[in-house]
Amino acid sequence: MEHSIQKVLADAATKEAREASWFTTASGRQFFPWRPEPAKISLKDIAHTLASLNRWGGHTRVPYSVAQHSVLVSRALEPFGKEGRGLLHDATEAYMGGDIVS
Repeated sequence: MEHSIQKVLADAATKEAREASWFTTASGRQFFPWRPEPAKISLKDIAHTLASLNRWGGHTRVPYSVAQHSVLVSRALEPFGKEGRGLLHDATEAYMGGDIVS
């Protein structure tokens, strides 16, 4: 019984810590990743951050940013009228982190 109470308390503390966690975006906004607010998401922040993140953890011969990759994907999807989807397909990486190198 005591073990389950400790687990519940630990889980609650972890949830509290997660929900209190935030970071400052490039534009100076506070962003809470565990409680995202659509109004705090900015295309400028996404573009800035993806341009700063390299694909595959930087393990390329020349720098290849997530933003560059997104532009290439959008161009490939242009004939289908889906270029916006191509630009934003990795947008979550701006707020939740980049690729896991595989």
